[in-house]
Amino acid sequence: MAAPQLKTAAPNRLFGTVKALLRNRITSGLFTILPIWITILLVKFIFGVMRGSSEWVVHLFVSNERLVARVRESLVPSIPTGLRTWVSLGDAELATAVVQWTIAIFSVLLTVFILYVIGLFTANIVGRRILQWLESIVDRLPLIKTVYRSSKQILQQFSGGQTQAFQKVVLAPFPNKDVRTPGFLTNTFRDAVTGEELCSVFFFTVPNPTTGYVVVMKRADLIDVDWSIEDAIKMMMSAGTLIPSPMSLAESYPATGGVAARAPSALGAG
Repeated sequence: MAAPQLKTAAPNRLFGTVKALLRNRITSGLFTILPIWITILLVKFIFGVMRGSSEWVVHLFVSNERLVARVRESLVPSIPTGLRTWVSLGDAELATAVVQWTIAIFSVLLTVFILYVIGLFTANIVGRRILQWLESIVDRLPLIKTVYRSSKQILQQFSGGQTQAFQKVVLAPFPNKDVRTPGFLTNTFRDAVTGEELCSVFFFTVPNPTTGYVVVMKRADLIDVDWSIEDAIKMMMSAGTLIPSPMSLAESYPATGGVAARAPSALGAG
């Protein structure tokens, strides 16, 4: 009776091994190609936005049909016949492709130049005065002023133009006091009644970092960590598999001195 069971177990074991091997290799390939694919999509999106921002300006001064005809007469005949055969395009199609790519690249470079000129212009007194005048006009528009002011403040936080507080990573008791969640300290202020130092901490959700929670907490309840923003994002997006080093739940905020003493008991309360 034991012999048939052994014969049945061997194919099952082999099938399980092959199944696990295929699953591991496919997962490994997916995690290898996924960052490359996301990077390509991001570069393609940025390229498209920058091209579309200035392409209309190029078309105001350049006739697309005339440029295609000129490229077809002058440039296409100089392209080796082997290359033209390899791309499988006729003379008209090849000239159109060359013109489209040339205009796209020139449009991107023009967008970069325009952004540089705008930055140079707003860096001097006259540019700042004009920008303030334009902002005063925007402030008179009910809905537009809210969107403009909010987006400007968010971008200033990311660029470091307003404060460096956003560059601070902390471990906060969220969603309850028995755990510690990595978050970004975005602002500090005082309690209007007690004078105690409070702060706002941003926690983004995983795997979608475009949403999250803003929580007001006591500064004394936070644990400072010597992590960069990139380290914290890597830890969150990897579901905790990539943990920055060193890490300690006993590290406290120097100005309060009370977190380290409470941290062990808080963590062990569960």
